[in-house]
Amino acid sequence: MATVINVTIHALDPRRLATFWSEALGYPIVQDDGDLVRLAGPRTTGAPDLLFLRAEELAPTGGRFHIDLAATDIDVEVERLLALGAQLVDGENESGRARRREAHGIPWVVLADPEGNELCLGHRP
Repeated sequence: MATVINVTIHALDPRRLATFWSEALGYPIVQDDGDLVRLAGPRTTGAPDLLFLRAEELAPTGGRFHIDLAATDIDVEVERLLALGAQLVDGENESGRARRREAHGIPWVVLADPEGNELCLGHRP
């Protein structure tokens, strides 16, 4: 049976994008040659590495990869990710908080990383 070893992300600036995800997830950068940057996933959990490869052109916004994140306090984590360079995809609600989506009783916020790749942030199911 195959296992996931990497999540590969094509990027115009692999170093910049890998730095964002390194800070967002706490994954260390373990390889960086400019055109390829690898972040090590935690070995204790079996999480895959994130591999960023230089691309001359990218697929349409939002379709290059997707990662789901979980946090205890969604609002605090949204603010932290925005400070790192993320953007809100759905904007803000009337009270100025990140607009949330919900399905199956699980709320989440859709953000985009600095190159427009979408990610979801919610509570652990």
